[in-house]
Amino acid sequence: MGYTPIVLDSEGAYDSEFVRRLGADPTKFIIKQVNTITETSRFIANLCKKLQEQDEKYGQHDKIIIVLDSLGNLTSEKERDDTLSGNQKRDMTKQQEIKAMFRVNATPIARLQIPWVVVSHVYASMNMFSPGNVVSGGSGIIYNSSLTIELFKSKLVDKENDERAAKQAGKVTKNGILVTAKPQKSRFVITRPVTF
Repeated sequence: MGYTPIVLDSEGAYDSEFVRRLGADPTKFIIKQVNTITETSRFIANLCKKLQEQDEKYGQHDKIIIVLDSLGNLTSEKERDDTLSGNQKRDMTKQQEIKAMFRVNATPIARLQIPWVVVSHVYASMNMFSPGNVVSGGSGIIYNSSLTIELFKSKLVDKENDERAAKQAGKVTKNGILVTAKPQKSRFVITRPVTF
């Protein structure tokens, strides 16, 4: 579709070989390793500034899609500095930095019509008044997202291929899982879960 993917990788999980295995061309795929929330926010803000300048000068800008994988693995500046100095105080700044990242970048990204996919982990809520899963990273991602989808995996049951794989032990293998995509929020449509 003419988009250049920019993956902001906080987990060290992406490289050219991984991109090739996904079926994508590594020469048209930008991978940037990120560590802190501030570094990530600054990169996105500067990128939007350059694209806005490009748009004003030429009447259009490069088509990009930004993928942040993952929000929960980003650290705050304080947490990083405390670790380097041996300070073991609790970090109370991470949620505020994440909210600031979304506040600073949500409008420029929307104005430039840049798709921004944010991967974040979930954990079970221990709150008896609001049970269920909670998105790692606080409310910044919840309030600023247009679409939130929670993915669940389960075992792929396929009796015919299971039996064939068992009979030809070592010669035939079976791979795969069932994924249920359960929308938690959408500004566009009435949501329903889909399994694939």
